Amino acid sequence: IAAHSDLRTGLIPNPLVTCGGAALLALRVLFAEVLRGSAQAGTALSVGLLGIAACGLIPLAMFFVRGIGGGDLKLLAALGAGLGPVVGLEAELYAFGFGALYALGRAAYDGVFWQVLRGSTLLLTNPLTPRRQRRPIAASALSPIRFGPSICFGTLCAVALHWRAP
Repeated sequence: IAAHSDLRTGLIPNPLVTCGGAALLALRVLFAEVLRGSAQAGTALSVGLLGIAACGLIPLAMFFVRGIGGGDLKLLAALGAGLGPVVGLEAELYAFGFGALYALGRAAYDGVFWQVLRGSTLLLTNPLTPRRQRRPIAASALSPIRFGPSICFGTLCAVALHWRAP
């Protein structure tokens, strides 16, 4: 639903992310209690909260430099609640990979591949260079993408790779 909303409107609604994240965390705790006993419910809650923190940390840093939207940040953190830190970070890695492939493919299709590649390189190197030597990044090299579908595909891949019947 979030991927469809992001693709259609460019927004991921806050109620969808907050309710979805809370539901994922509650399901994590419920399944732990039912399948492993009530002693494991606290551990499941701790792992879910750790997943929120771990999966929200990198997107939060990217949000502050305007590299990712707020809805994407909240969606990745909410997925961490349900998937936990390990599978959540793996899903995040796949999502960034799919997003990068899509962005480069779209840039090649639009004929601005080298501009986008140069802009991406400057985004990575400018913070590491002295202020006087930093180079400006052309606006055409910073075209935004809808990241929700990449998050969806990354999550599906991570879950499929870790799927096991109870």
